[in-house]
Amino acid sequence: MFTFIRYISVILSPVFLYLSLKFIDFGLLYIPFFSFIIFTISFFKKKRKLITFFIFFLYWLLTLFWILNLNVDLTGLQRVLLFFGWIFLSAFYAFLFSLPFFLCSLDNFEIFVIPLIYSVIEILMSLTRDFSFIWMFPSVSLVKYPILIQTADIGGSYILTFFVILFSVLIYKIFVDKKNFRKYFLIFLIVFLLIFYYGIYSLRKDFSNGNKKFKVTLIQPNLEGYMKESYRDFVDYRIDMIKELLDVSLKDDGDILIFPETSSPIFFSYESPTRRYLKNFAAANNRSIFIGAIREDEGKDLYYNSIFLFKPDGSIEHYDKIRLVPFVEHLPYSDIWDFIKKIDYGQGDYTPGKVQKVFTYKDVNFSGYICFESIFPKFVTNFSKNGANFLINVSEDIWFIKGDGLKQHFYSGMLRSVENRKYLVRVSNPGISAVIDWYGNIIWKSNKGKKEVKTENVGLNDRLTFFVYSDNIAGKILIYIFILFIYVKIGWRKNDGKS
Repeated sequence: MFTFIRYISVILSPVFLYLSLKFIDFGLLYIPFFSFIIFTISFFKKKRKLITFFIFFLYWLLTLFWILNLNVDLTGLQRVLLFFGWIFLSAFYAFLFSLPFFLCSLDNFEIFVIPLIYSVIEILMSLTRDFSFIWMFPSVSLVKYPILIQTADIGGSYILTFFVILFSVLIYKIFVDKKNFRKYFLIFLIVFLLIFYYGIYSLRKDFSNGNKKFKVTLIQPNLEGYMKESYRDFVDYRIDMIKELLDVSLKDDGDILIFPETSSPIFFSYESPTRRYLKNFAAANNRSIFIGAIREDEGKDLYYNSIFLFKPDGSIEHYDKIRLVPFVEHLPYSDIWDFIKKIDYGQGDYTPGKVQKVFTYKDVNFSGYICFESIFPKFVTNFSKNGANFLINVSEDIWFIKGDGLKQHFYSGMLRSVENRKYLVRVSNPGISAVIDWYGNIIWKSNKGKKEVKTENVGLNDRLTFFVYSDNIAGKILIYIFILFIYVKIGWRKNDGKS
């Protein structure tokens, strides 16, 4: 009977963990459900590593299942590659999430190193050039609880991941270590109260520094996926929609009119009727237009996923996406090894940008970053360092509207607002568009799959958080502790555990 219960828990524990993030309003359940996973792993001795990997493999198969439901017209080869990509990514993440349990014992003090290792994995992945994909790490479980995420301005999402797993470990110890359960309960209570009271302190703090507010207009076109793929057949339709929504936006007095990623089917690298129309509209109505489009570097056969800013004075500026989606927007390391460039299965072939630009309009500094870039905490902090007073994230999410991917993408990027103490304006096709304040509160959120135009005030903050100006010193300390742990563990094993 006990053996049956053990194996049932192997199936149920990852399912419960997945459901806690699928229904994000109950994200706090992630903590006890992760404790349940630790309990389940502790039941096994001989097969512990295999069971651990299986649990997290099942969890990631469920979490990334949306990959198989992409809203794209795929060839047979692409569907096969997508299936194996789903399996590979799930296995890769299963290994990463299993690694702390491979390195640490559950029977001694080493169990308290597990939270640290999860944070270190998240930090190192955020710095990886082409294979980083920081998707739905434990910190995401707290996004619906603003009072619990305020410490992100100290250590980013990395420190939130540390606390989430630490609480899970403490719950496990409270129930299994009867002799010391009071001690672990006290530690749990002290850490929770420190986070809670820091949250109260932060939520009462005004980060505006007396700065005026700025009005932005979010424009969500709700273009269908087939219109993006078959762009030659829908160029006029898409241009007419841009013009229609620009006219609708004039009902409010937004300073910047913001469209999503790749909204325009026309290149803005050179003169065209659409480019002239946007320049004239901006000048005639004294508004700036912020719009995503593909940029061609003339004469070099290079293409960039870009955002363009059309100003009333007739000038046009742009930002080129730097963190491209691997295997979708480009092949990793194709700029180093020429033979990779010859592989073609229908993927994009964009060139990464080089400069994390800050735009200026009406004496207000702001930065825009594109889609996938929103999940990288350290990357986004560079915009703040460069002087941005608020942040804009434009995205094209129509490709995974059928599954959990759209919501997962939205929630994965929410913490950038708290880490930087900047208002975050997210504009997506077909949603979720939103305005998020510097406390992590959602001020306004659109409905997915609906054409919407909304004007909102955003606060401006020109100061840097500890997380930003310290260059994530808290995370670096965690890395050093991890290195020390590995050094001591190796030395301990060499001495057969005698010292």
